Amino acid sequence: MAADGKSARGSRHGDTSAAHLLAAMTSDGRTVAQLQMQSKANEITCCAPLWDPFDLAGLVLTADALHTQRVHAVFLVGVKKVRYAFTVKKNRPKLHERLRTLS
Repeated sequence: MAADGKSARGSRHGDTSAAHLLAAMTSDGRTVAQLQMQSKANEITCCAPLWDPFDLAGLVLTADALHTQRVHAVFLVGVKKVRYAFTVKKNRPKLHERLRTLS
């Protein structure tokens, strides 16, 4: 399962911001859950509510660098019993440096 957020094209009207959606998708591209957020800034706090209803035990979950958060890892491993693959970029400078220097 993968999680990703996107602003819905064409949903901005006048002073109203575009709708920002966070979705959970299966590996074959089916959207199985979706939440509308106040803004892209809410994407991190909406992940646990997005994943919570599902029995994910034994699955591998992927997400982009925005979701490389300790709170997500703890929730996924400790509560949902999931393995995960997160992208690590320089938005997590200490972790990025530690991984970069492993070789």
